[in-house]
Amino acid sequence: DYDRAEEYYKRALELDPNHANNTGNYALFLHNIRKDYDRAEEYYKRALELDPNHANNTGNYALFLHNIRKDYDRAEEYYKRALELDPNDADYTGNYAQLLIITGKKEEGKGLIEKAFALKPENPGLLAELWFYRYANFYQEYGERAYEELVKLVQAGARSEGWNFKENINLARKENHPFIDKLKEIDRAITEDTLIR
Repeated sequence: DYDRAEEYYKRALELDPNHANNTGNYALFLHNIRKDYDRAEEYYKRALELDPNHANNTGNYALFLHNIRKDYDRAEEYYKRALELDPNDADYTGNYAQLLIITGKKEEGKGLIEKAFALKPENPGLLAELWFYRYANFYQEYGERAYEELVKLVQAGARSEGWNFKENINLARKENHPFIDKLKEIDRAITEDTLIR
């Protein structure tokens, strides 16, 4: 019930307009649910003004800049800041890895993927994302093992709906990945909740 949820977000912010966490959560709601990107950015900025050391809001704003604004330089700046604030967050680490890969810094991205795995994330969606990066962009090293891990995760219900792997697929195509159709199929399964044939 998105309308009621928004009503409560607004009420919470009326009661405490200086609450950085609630402000950041409302920004995330506007970003992911309402797709009202200008207002979302306004609330992300407000949340970070209220608490510049809030790792979650910093990481979420980095993701917004990365996926929505395609402002990779600023996104990188905020990912770095989020990881300074919370160096053991596997989500920010994985998200930053994707940014590095698609901006041509593959080896740095690979190192962050390894770090994210070493942090032992429990979120199946994040694990699927990390294995996808390995399969798409480091096929020579991970090959069929990565595909098998992805299939297991997807069959167990791992999803990351709304995530965007298109840039990884485009890069894989440029690098002559041998199984672009499998990549697309896994992409749809993870992001659109379709079945793997």
